[in-house]
Amino acid sequence: MILFLRERFLKKKVDEELQHLLNNQSINENKFHSIKSVCQSIQLIFKDSQNLSNMINFTSNLADNVSNKVRQLDVAKGRVSSCIKRVTDILDLKACTDGVTEALNEEDYETAANHIHKYLSLDKDSLRLKSVTTDLAEKNFLDQSFNLLQESKNKLQAIVNDKYDQALKANDVPQMERFFKIFPLIGLAESGIEKFSNYLCAQINQSADKNFNVLIVTDRSDERWSVMFADSLILLFERVARVIEAYQPVIEASYGYGKIFLFVKNIQKECDKQSVRILNKFKEARQLNNILRNIQLMSNFNRNPNPGQKFEDKFDPRDLDELLTEITLISARSELYKNFITKSIMTDLNGIQNQNTAESLKTKINQVNSFINSCDLQCAIQELIGQYSLLENFFMTENINKAIQMDTITKDSLTSSVVDDVFFIIKKCIKRSLVSDNVDGCCAMFNNCSTVLESIYKDHFYSKLKLGYPSGFDLTQAIKSRFQNSEQIEKQKVYFLVTLNNIEKSIECVTMIKKSFEDYISKLFNQETQSSKDKLNTCLNDLNSVGNRLKELLEYGFNQLNSNEIRPRIKQWCEQYSVLNHKITEDEFNQNDSNDPFIQNFVKNLDQMLNSLKDSLSEKNKETFTSLLASETAILLEKSILKCSFSKYGGVQLDKEIRFLINYLTSQTSWSTREKFARLSQISILLSLENLNELFEYWNSPLAITWRLTPNEIRQLLLLRSDFKAEEVRNLKL
Repeated sequence: MILFLRERFLKKKVDEELQHLLNNQSINENKFHSIKSVCQSIQLIFKDSQNLSNMINFTSNLADNVSNKVRQLDVAKGRVSSCIKRVTDILDLKACTDGVTEALNEEDYETAANHIHKYLSLDKDSLRLKSVTTDLAEKNFLDQSFNLLQESKNKLQAIVNDKYDQALKANDVPQMERFFKIFPLIGLAESGIEKFSNYLCAQINQSADKNFNVLIVTDRSDERWSVMFADSLILLFERVARVIEAYQPVIEASYGYGKIFLFVKNIQKECDKQSVRILNKFKEARQLNNILRNIQLMSNFNRNPNPGQKFEDKFDPRDLDELLTEITLISARSELYKNFITKSIMTDLNGIQNQNTAESLKTKINQVNSFINSCDLQCAIQELIGQYSLLENFFMTENINKAIQMDTITKDSLTSSVVDDVFFIIKKCIKRSLVSDNVDGCCAMFNNCSTVLESIYKDHFYSKLKLGYPSGFDLTQAIKSRFQNSEQIEKQKVYFLVTLNNIEKSIECVTMIKKSFEDYISKLFNQETQSSKDKLNTCLNDLNSVGNRLKELLEYGFNQLNSNEIRPRIKQWCEQYSVLNHKITEDEFNQNDSNDPFIQNFVKNLDQMLNSLKDSLSEKNKETFTSLLASETAILLEKSILKCSFSKYGGVQLDKEIRFLINYLTSQTSWSTREKFARLSQISILLSLENLNELFEYWNSPLAITWRLTPNEIRQLLLLRSDFKAEEVRNLKL
């Protein structure tokens, strides 16, 4: 039975498969025809691929044959080239051997030097190595030629050295230059540069001695007396620069690229010697060390003053003006000279960069920078710049202190003299430091300016603001006022307001200084490295912190004005609102149009306060004062409203009063005050509702206002309406 069922199941499955095949007969026939056509295409492709394979094999064999022949040709070519080179070298060697003797006999040293130069450029080891495998005669010829040329080289070196020394003794410059050009040809490049550099250094020394002798006898009556040391250094630098400029093309042509560094190093030694001598004389003649010592003593005395002692050697900082100017000129000229020699050396190194790896060139550039920055001249200048920074800081600090002491308020002026005086001094000191072209000196000056402005200058204003604005409302101020007459009180008010204006103007001055010197620095130091520029900009950006400190001080001053004058007065006026009846009827509301109980008088008081101060404040401070007035009015009036109870018409009256107040304050400024009164405006809307359901027209409207009040605050305010039931207000779904 089981077998029968299984057989039946298999039969059914076979029938289904046969039926499936019969149903798909047309599809299978189409596929078969497609396969048949593809098979024909495959046969064609197979034949084409066989042909392609045969062609590739043929091409490969042909390429192997050609490349093999090319390799053979390359080997043959190399051998031919080697043979030609060897023949050429032997011919050159023979020409040098024959020519050098003849040239020496005729005292044609240039020709002899060219022969020796060609001999030195030959690969002698290669010639000797190959001659071992050749005949003995060739080996003997090479040995004799090499010996003769070596002897000729030694002889020519001795002659050139002797002839150069004779020309030097006779001060025969053309002959010296003649033999100077021969030195590199006979393997004495460094010796030639050293000898000729020594001669040029002697010439520089003579010229410098003459200028120095003129310098030490220059009288005070001379119009250039105040900058005579800067002039003397300029003459020295120009003399050295002319020497380098004149002989750089000669050295590059005769010695090749890469030798200017050695030449400049030798010349710079004499320049260092002469410039340090001038700088030492400058310090002596200008009594720089004495001045620095006195400044140090004065600083110590000022930090720890002795009431029973006076400082006798105190001098006027204005006397430093000429000295500081001369130091910056000295620094500027040295920086110009430094840039010149750096450019000369770098131009020469760029000529050989194709012959050196990038790493080798970088090493040489680092050596150049290290040499220039560590030479005696630059070390002396850096020391001088350090002393200059001390002097300039003293000059600036003392003059600013003097400007503060002499601070006066002129009639019809909103600021006092201290702002213009101080920033004139600041700009003068910064400009003078920039003239020095020294990055470190300029950075020190920027830092000193920031320090002085944040300490002495800001503290002066703080001491004025700390006294407060006398109004009589503040208890401390009231006690002080009892011991002051009205004139003193008015004077203190004026000083307070002028100080606010001074601070506001100072913030503008700091911003202007930073902007103007940013542009100036980008033009002046355009050749400096990016790191130096970043260093300068970082120090200049420290002025931003000065501006921020002054803004904080201005805010402190207005807080003083607010706590002593604005808030007490407005609080007093707003308290009058809370004692009025706001549960008024429609008739009472209409009567208020002609006999307003609050807002007219309130605005009148605000107007009087504004008018009493607006002529004494700068435009920006006037805006700040009005903004502060509006903020305090909104805050204090809201507090008074929360103490009251309103009818519907009382709320409408409030809405009317708020609109009137906003319009008035907006008319007093260049900006709208609606933002500051946003909460009050929404409070007036709530208190003037017809009924509670009207609230949802505002709350759920797609154009709903941005509520500044929380749901709890809204409920609290609605409870101020005497006609709204407390239970309904509390059950509002907000």
